[in-house]
Amino acid sequence: MTTNLAECINSVLKGMHHLPITSVVRETYFHLAALFSKRATSYKGQMQGGHVWCRKVLQAINKPKARTNTMYTVCHNRDNLWFRVTKFDIPNQGIAGGQ
Repeated sequence: MTTNLAECINSVLKGMHHLPITSVVRETYFHLAALFSKRATSYKGQMQGGHVWCRKVLQAINKPKARTNTMYTVCHNRDNLWFRVTKFDIPNQGIAGGQ
């Protein structure tokens, strides 16, 4: 995440290293405003297509979700965060009713 953020900032600031600070702020503002409207159009199309999350976010959500289908958790003491986790070899065995 930090690397991506740094790369985004570098792409915005590319070619502005010789400008005074007020010009850098102004250029950054207008560059990000243009980028925002471009991305908003793209995301609006995705949302109208029924997508709530982008593909990368869905992968990040679904990967741990698939792992939890093979586990059964019992809370013994919520105050001390004591849990018992049983791992099964067969997917969906840990979910009641196989949902």
